Amino acid sequence: MNSVAIIPARMESSRFPNKPMKKILGMPMIGHCYQRTQLSQRLQATYVATCNEEIFDYIESIGEGCNDLFSAYQSNFAYCRGY
Repeated sequence: MNSVAIIPARMESSRFPNKPMKKILGMPMIGHCYQRTQLSQRLQATYVATCNEEIFDYIESIGEGCNDLFSAYQSNFAYCRGY
């Protein structure tokens, strides 16, 4: 059986705005979550689900491909994919 991780990342939290991009030891929080999740040997893929362009661009900048799966529905929602 194949297993994947989907990390939801949104910037609009009322209690901690911009949380995914807050830096921890020089790296955005979403980067730590993504890289730590990829260390699992039980997962075949790690995905970041976001509707924020800044997060999308960051995941792309660390070398992971991104696909806009819902452009046909005129939405900014995208899955950023890494293997």
